[in-house]
Amino acid sequence: MILVEKDRHVRGQEPFFSAHKTYNDWFVNQDFDSIHNVFISLGDWHHSSHPTPEEIDESMRFFNMSKIDEFFILGGNHDWSGVLKQYSILSFRNLSNVNVILEPCVRTIQGKTFAFLPHYKNLKTMKEMYTKLGDEYINADYVCYHFEDETQSGIDISYLKGKKLGGHIHTQHKNYELPMPITSRYDERGLPNGIYNLTEDSIIKTPKLIDYYDVEYGEELKECDAKFPLININNAPSKSLAKEMYKNNYIHEIYVVNKKREKIKQRSNEKAISILDFFSNYIKDRDDLEDWSLLRLKNYIRSKE
Repeated sequence: MILVEKDRHVRGQEPFFSAHKTYNDWFVNQDFDSIHNVFISLGDWHHSSHPTPEEIDESMRFFNMSKIDEFFILGGNHDWSGVLKQYSILSFRNLSNVNVILEPCVRTIQGKTFAFLPHYKNLKTMKEMYTKLGDEYINADYVCYHFEDETQSGIDISYLKGKKLGGHIHTQHKNYELPMPITSRYDERGLPNGIYNLTEDSIIKTPKLIDYYDVEYGEELKECDAKFPLININNAPSKSLAKEMYKNNYIHEIYVVNKKREKIKQRSNEKAISILDFFSNYIKDRDDLEDWSLLRLKNYIRSKE
């Protein structure tokens, strides 16, 4: 069996890190985690191009636990550091059963040919290279890549005959039909998660670990499918009160009740006032400002007095 996984995005921030650990534990206890099977990652193994030691350690734990015969890890844009001029997945190359793919190549896996097209460090070079590939790429059975193709106004690889398996685009579009293994950001809200069983042309459903939910301030979060829910708090009187009330939850966004903004607007329309008076009133009416924002406003007012 050949398994194909879209962008994993290993991420140290909670609850994502706990979700990844849970996912790894689930994965290695499935029947498909077998010495007879091969695993392909379509890129963005890490969420950051500078993964923390803890994130790398969790990836190493996964590789050490897994019974998969051979891994093929494609380089993604999140894996490349323009500052360090290197890929964050480079250390995986020292594992005997892990193939880190940072250059275009064609490989034969279980009788099928795969054209691997990683996200390249130089975008101009990547476009020039991928629009004029040779016959072995053109005739490959599958094309695994990590960039925007012609369906996304990107690099035109329509001349390649193989089935397209695109990473990089998280939501499902033509050539990017595969689901994400774990929800990694808000625009994936409510979408199913899974891994692609290429051999049987089917999706293996993965646990719903991360998702986003709305809650009205003052109400409890209703029962939800995700093990690690992230919440949007609506109509909160202030961010500080919302953080305190939902301190045992993972918070994605807090939306402050509109009447606070209306009060500021009404006051500013009462009479012509100076910009300094406006911001002074603004600070009085906004008890939900972050400390850094509040400090900058106060310093600005003092500098003009």
